[in-house]
Amino acid sequence: MTLSSSLGLRVRAVKFVVAGGTGAVLNTAVLYVLFRWPGVPLVVASALGAELAVVNNYLLNERWTFAATAPSPRRFAKFNAASLGGLAVNALSVWFLARLALYISWWQIWPVSRLDSL
Repeated sequence: MTLSSSLGLRVRAVKFVVAGGTGAVLNTAVLYVLFRWPGVPLVVASALGAELAVVNNYLLNERWTFAATAPSPRRFAKFNAASLGGLAVNALSVWFLARLALYISWWQIWPVSRLDSL
């Protein structure tokens, strides 16, 4: 492996991590906003946040990380289908942890009084 190709892989890896990080921030922000203000049920808010993060990650990685000329609906469908397993694990984890009343007390995303509405 040459020095230039090694540097190119490192740059691509950093871009991939940044894209994933923005997806995590977006997922958390959407979950918080939807659950906190309009009162969307927790699992629904979690699923919507995760789906928006998937779309964000796909578009950022397509255009920025891998420099595709245009997003492909076929690649997006495959990417989204592959992400459905993670979405299911995410939603079930949120539901389960909320049922156990395990939440981040310093952030107060899920006050105990709201858990009855789950």
